[in-house]
Amino acid sequence: SDDQWINICSDESKISFDFHIKPLIRIILLYSPKKSDLILFCHHMFCDGMSVAYLARDLMQVFGNPNKKLKYYLHHLC
Repeated sequence: SDDQWINICSDESKISFDFHIKPLIRIILLYSPKKSDLILFCHHMFCDGMSVAYLARDLMQVFGNPNKKLKYYLHHLC
């Protein structure tokens, strides 16, 4: 339904992040042939509001151009 994302956001917001086991970001795709929603949940220790906006922008660019070759950069944290 058009408002399914509201229920998903409500449920997901009640699930705490486990810093020792799971990633500090959850990405949920609600797919429908007519309309799809992408929901990003990130812990504030992992990213700020601008980082999430840039991630959403980059994901939308990839989804909009699925045949475009991507450059991947791997950064190692010590």
